[in-house]
Amino acid sequence: MSVYHVTYSVRLPPRTKAELHQMRDSAASSEVVAALTAKGQPFGTSIHWYPDLREPKGALDFLQPTDTLLMTTRPAVDDVQIKADDQRGIICNSNSALEHAVLFSVLPYFSHLSRISVNLSPLAAALLPLDSASFANIEFHRYRTAYVMKRYAPGSPPAAAITHKRIERLSATYFIHLPQIPEFRCRLIASWGMNGFDTLLWNRQVRRSFSEWLDRPTFAIALWQFPDQETNDEHKRAPVQPTTPMIADDIEPQFVVAAVLSPTLLKRAFKLSCELLRIVKQTGGQWANVGQAIAYLRPGLVKLMAA
Repeated sequence: MSVYHVTYSVRLPPRTKAELHQMRDSAASSEVVAALTAKGQPFGTSIHWYPDLREPKGALDFLQPTDTLLMTTRPAVDDVQIKADDQRGIICNSNSALEHAVLFSVLPYFSHLSRISVNLSPLAAALLPLDSASFANIEFHRYRTAYVMKRYAPGSPPAAAITHKRIERLSATYFIHLPQIPEFRCRLIASWGMNGFDTLLWNRQVRRSFSEWLDRPTFAIALWQFPDQETNDEHKRAPVQPTTPMIADDIEPQFVVAAVLSPTLLKRAFKLSCELLRIVKQTGGQWANVGQAIAYLRPGLVKLMAA
C-alpha cells in the first residue's frame, strides 16, 4: 500500500543521456506525498520514465493493486503530434508498459492533451456545469508561462471563443483520480499545471485545500492567478527566487469545478482503456511511439464512446 511517484525526464540538450536523478516535478510530488502519507499511505519511491525506455511490465512486478501511482507532470498523451515550431515544453514518451497503461487510462477523458491545448472528451465535458462549458477546451500561450489564451465550449463556433491576453496571467490546472489502471490495477492520481511553477503551486493547493480528492475518484479543473515574476503589480508579484511554495497558500482560485466520478462512468472509461490497449498490443509492431498509436486510435475511440 505504497505511493510511487511516476515521472518523465527533464528536458535535456541533444545527445545527452538522462540520469536517474533528472526527474520532472519532484518538488510538486512531495506536496501530495505528504498528504497521502498523512492518510496512512507511505511513500515507496520514484519511477523514472526515461525517453524511449520501452520497459516491459515485468520490470515493475513489485507494484500491487493496493499501491498508488502519483503523477505530477502532464501526461504526454499528444506531444508526439506537436509541430516542430511549437515544440517548446513537449515531453518525450518513454513507451514503457507502465506509461502505456497510464496514458490509456486518462485517454477517455481527453480529446487532446498537450502543452498547446487541453480538450476534454464528451465524457469529461459532461461533468462541467452548463455555465462552465467553456472550460472544456483551453488553448495556451506558447510562452514559458503557458497562460490561458482561449477557451470555448464543445461545438462552439470560433467566434464564440473567450480570449485571454497574456497579461491576465490566467493559469489552468488539472486533477484526475482513477481507482485502477489496466494491467497493473493500482490506482492513479495525476495532478498538473501547464508549467513547472504552476504545477508546484497547484499541488501545494491540492495538499492544503483539496485533500479530499485523494480519498475518492475525482476529476477537477481550476483557474488561477498565481504570483507572477513579471507583473508590474507589486501586490501580485512573486519573488524572483521564492524560497518555498508557501507563496500560494493565500491564493483563492478564480474558478474550480470538481466532480466525483461515478462507478458507472469509471467502469465505462476503464473498459475503453482496456480495449484500446488491447488493440495497440495487437498492432504494436507498426508503432514507433505510443503517441502515434493514440493518434491512430482517436477516431475509433470517438465511435466507442458514442456506442
